[in-house]
Amino acid sequence: MVNLKRIGYTSDHMIQFEGVTKLYRGSQLPALLDISLSIEPGEFITLVGHTGAGKTTFLKLILVEEQPTSGKVSFDGVDLQKQSYDRLSALRRSMGTIFQDIRLLPNKTVAENVAFALEIGDRSDLELVEDVPHALDLVGLRGKADRFPHQLSGGEKQRLALARAIIAQPKLILADEPTGNLDPEATFHVVEILKKINELGSTVILATHNREIVNAIARRVITLEDGKMIFDNKTGTYILDSEDAEKEKHNSRAYSQKGTKNRNTQKDEEIHDAMNESLINESDEDRAESYGI
Repeated sequence: MVNLKRIGYTSDHMIQFEGVTKLYRGSQLPALLDISLSIEPGEFITLVGHTGAGKTTFLKLILVEEQPTSGKVSFDGVDLQKQSYDRLSALRRSMGTIFQDIRLLPNKTVAENVAFALEIGDRSDLELVEDVPHALDLVGLRGKADRFPHQLSGGEKQRLALARAIIAQPKLILADEPTGNLDPEATFHVVEILKKINELGSTVILATHNREIVNAIARRVITLEDGKMIFDNKTGTYILDSEDAEKEKHNSRAYSQKGTKNRNTQKDEEIHDAMNESLINESDEDRAESYGI
């Protein structure tokens, strides 16, 4: 059975950036500039910023799809720039990835798409038989194991991508704008599954610029702007750019003087409350059917 609580971390830091700068060839402006931060095992990070802020480059450096121009990126205590190809391949199997362009295998069924992630990791047939159904249960695709991707809705395809990402019990989930093409209801289900995966032990880094998603998660937010980290907030405040950051600083000072806490806008509170009410009103049977828990 998939049991993410058995994930074994070997370092106090899941991810560590130390003075990282990335300058692409032919560009005069860095995609990332002097980024230093640590992400702890089990955290849920929302990575926020406008298009071109550096979010995808940040994720690619962790996946070692790109190399930093300067600085150091570490994964679970391992310096990623000093590893052999075979060692990097092994480390990547500790990461699950989810993208906006879902990248499913069109000629394989739902179950075969999920199993493929285990097959390339040389897992046994017994593990395939046991783990695939549990992964499909977790993302609410029970009963659709024999369907092909073209027979699924957009939300179901993204949940299938989630199942494939978690099947190998990864230490880290990297999600790059996974809800960008989904409607609000499908977006809500994907976010709830990511939260459940995080509760089961995996560290999650979600790149998005969706305010409602950030406020619904209400966990640590890291904001990038023009390659710079301009905000790192532990309480889940939505900060998209420097203008938002200045407003937040001003509001924090004002509320601090009054002895009150900073709040979300009324619109965001209503959305957050509506999402919570939806969960409260949902029956245990509906939850089991949706998430397999």
